[in-house]
Amino acid sequence: MLPPMTSDEIQRALADISAEIDPTLKHLKLASLVSAVFRERGIELIAVALSGQVELDWQEARRLAERPEYSILRSLEKLIGEVAHELGKNSPYHS
Repeated sequence: MLPPMTSDEIQRALADISAEIDPTLKHLKLASLVSAVFRERGIELIAVALSGQVELDWQEARRLAERPEYSILRSLEKLIGEVAHELGKNSPYHS
């Protein structure tokens, strides 16, 4: 496992992304940075889904989280809300 990215590394990556002229490369670089930062926290899929890069059936995730054998709905909503806030996105569970 790689060590966590430092603030300086993140700032250099953001500067590189800002300087990129090609919109496709800019998008890919940003997606890569977001994925790397959130991967460190173990929430890559949520971050990528909230960013709209993959489709996630949020209602199905809610249905499964409510099942008695899991009973993790509150934790799921909290985690997704935190990630959404960090990304500047709306949580699919809060309007």
